[in-house]
Amino acid sequence: ADFQRMFYDGLQATDDQNAYIMSALDKLQYALPMGLFHPLIRVSFAMMHGDKGLIADALAYWAIRYEDLYKRMLPPRTDFASISVSAEENWVTLHAAKPELSFRGGSLNVCERLCSEPALHDIAVAENFFITEENLELKIQEIGDRAIGLYLFEPALTTLHGVTAFQALVDITQTVLGDSDRFRPLLAELWQRYWIWLTALYIEKGVPEA
Repeated sequence: ADFQRMFYDGLQATDDQNAYIMSALDKLQYALPMGLFHPLIRVSFAMMHGDKGLIADALAYWAIRYEDLYKRMLPPRTDFASISVSAEENWVTLHAAKPELSFRGGSLNVCERLCSEPALHDIAVAENFFITEENLELKIQEIGDRAIGLYLFEPALTTLHGVTAFQALVDITQTVLGDSDRFRPLLAELWQRYWIWLTALYIEKGVPEA
């Protein structure tokens, strides 16, 4: 109730609703995949509806469930001259390497644990594949293809939510960019965090042929 009131009062006081929501997501992004992205999906639906009460409820739900699943800042790019490989090429490299998991468990738990692995961060968003404010739209298309492909490979609750969360983040991205470009860097960060989780799920599913 305290979180809900805090967010509702904030939304009532602002004259830029999208800016307020993005400010909240900047702080909540470390828990992006929490609960199979249900907080993200609720925020997306609430933004589509436009009701301040629904948005406050969704942000409060995210804040209540908050847990830092990444444990670190995103790795910085060091080579700004290079061009990113495609999402498919990123996974083809992983498929060839066939990384072994050092722990076992349910799909949800494994993915959340992998999200904090520095090696996965480097593979997913730093070495050859990167998502920036400049290439955002292209990378969203590539990532969508990977999310759908993984679901078709193994229809399951986790892979289904990977697709649903992708669409939720697309809707948020389009809504925010329709209003202003100033949040492109933050949107790129949110997509990097989503891609880290999706790549974790790809590994958990045995790195099938991309």
